[in-house]
Amino acid sequence: MAVKSGRFGVFGEVGIQYQGIEPGDHRFEPYLALAEEMDIPVAIHIGPGPPGAPYLPRSQAYRARLHSPLVLEEALLRHPKLRLSAMHAGWPMLDDMLAMLWVHPQLYVDVGVISFAIPRAASHGYLQKVVDAGFGKRVLFGSDQMVWPEALEVAIGSIETAVFLVKTMEQVVYDSATGTRLLSRLLTIFSALALVLALVGVYGVMSCLVTQRTHEFGVRMALGARRGAILRLVLHDGLRQVLKGALLGISCAVGVSRPLGQYVIGMSALHVATCVGTAALVLAIALAASLVAAYRASRVDPLAALRHE
Repeated sequence: MAVKSGRFGVFGEVGIQYQGIEPGDHRFEPYLALAEEMDIPVAIHIGPGPPGAPYLPRSQAYRARLHSPLVLEEALLRHPKLRLSAMHAGWPMLDDMLAMLWVHPQLYVDVGVISFAIPRAASHGYLQKVVDAGFGKRVLFGSDQMVWPEALEVAIGSIETAVFLVKTMEQVVYDSATGTRLLSRLLTIFSALALVLALVGVYGVMSCLVTQRTHEFGVRMALGARRGAILRLVLHDGLRQVLKGALLGISCAVGVSRPLGQYVIGMSALHVATCVGTAALVLAIALAASLVAAYRASRVDPLAALRHE
């Protein structure tokens, strides 16, 4: 019931190596079948245990030959849809690890304890050969931090100083965002087009509104209104309407920022500078349209304006 509820993100670390059991053993088969059916990744201990493991009280069945990633093959063949990671990278069986990665694309490598339990140079040398062989995108960055409190810090330091891994990790993140990045670019293009259309529309509407009031301006000037008063009237009325529209647009931007946030990469969904800059641009265009229209209105001959329909 707990498995079907989706509460399990991964089965691991599976330490059957300490009981001398191979992943292809029939006793482990039900777990693999369930993991494949529910699409739950499985992380199996394939690599070093503590020195002298077979001589310790609770791991006397432990065998070094089970370090080899080749012990995973039968299980992978029986469960081709199973996502499986070899924890501790199958160290030191590099050739076996590379052979398995080449043959089984659903197999991954987890750095595990080799990021802190063995000399850093040896760990980096081993993993770099995995990366150089073309499997860098299948390296997982896990840690066996329960061994001792500082293990996680040391493991992170090992990864951060491995330039070949950091570059690979950045590339994985970049590639994983390809679809989102494309959608973000499309949204940017369409947003830019919408902004251009909005600016053209604002200019056209402001000009049209002033033109429709030509008769009114003629009456005002015939009754003694100065040209400066006409100019101020047009600017006041035009900017008031544009300010209302800008506030409404910013409110809408705030409303849609959360659902669109997943498509925005490298910045917050609600980018204040963008909102303010867009509003300022619209206001500037509206001001320019109002100034042009107001100037024309203030220069019109009162008699001609009175005859204007």
